Amino acid sequence: MEFPEEEWVLVEGESEGHPFFISVNDGLKYFVSKSEYDYCLITTIRLEDMQGHRLPTDDEAEVLNRMEDILIEELSKVSIPLEVGRETYFGEREILIYFTK
Repeated sequence: MEFPEEEWVLVEGESEGHPFFISVNDGLKYFVSKSEYDYCLITTIRLEDMQGHRLPTDDEAEVLNRMEDILIEELSKVSIPLEVGRETYFGEREILIYFTK
């Protein structure tokens, strides 16, 4: 199975007066084998070190990114994960990953 090159797109917006940031792996939009990825894992992490609008500080962002890397590494031991995207909004980060059985 050939995987597309990751192509991350950042979407910024506002909801209920608070900014949000969504990173989407746009490289997956033409991935032919995506129908084989039947399982979805959504991981929600509550932020601890926040600044205005309950967004992560730079240090907290580094911790979140490392946690995301570890999650992908661990899933890679049992499957081939596809990281679809993540959202950071008002004190939380959600990570969306699809994987096979």
